[in-house]
Amino acid sequence: MRLKLYFELENEKMPIQYRKNIISFIKASLNEYSEGEFKKLYDGNKPIIKPYTFSVFFEKPQFEKEQIILNSKTFEINMAVADYEVAVVLYNSFNHQKNKNVIIKELNLNNENDIILFSSITKTGKNEVYDEIEKYLW
Repeated sequence: MRLKLYFELENEKMPIQYRKNIISFIKASLNEYSEGEFKKLYDGNKPIIKPYTFSVFFEKPQFEKEQIILNSKTFEINMAVADYEVAVVLYNSFNHQKNKNVIIKELNLNNENDIILFSSITKTGKNEVYDEIEKYLW
């Protein structure tokens, strides 16, 4: 399953080490939504392989030594999640952050209105993902 999140920054600058800030946002969102689900993925005693990955899209970035200068204050996070149950929990935790200002170190994020949930289409053209997700949503 894929998720796309849209954010707005306070200004057009992003620290060069932005990935740590994105992980902090994911962890903070998950912990605020469900401490139990947070502990399943982030147990401090042992490393746990996460069933998700993410990429960040900046429109026309200019890279400097310590920061990235963006063309606009907005950026996107694209996530792919292998486990449907974790995907629903992440989706709900991000929805819980909608329209909130989140301050993480140098970033002041405003989670915009749109969090888009995508699913993968099988080779036969049938979309079986929503049948699987319904177990967790309803």
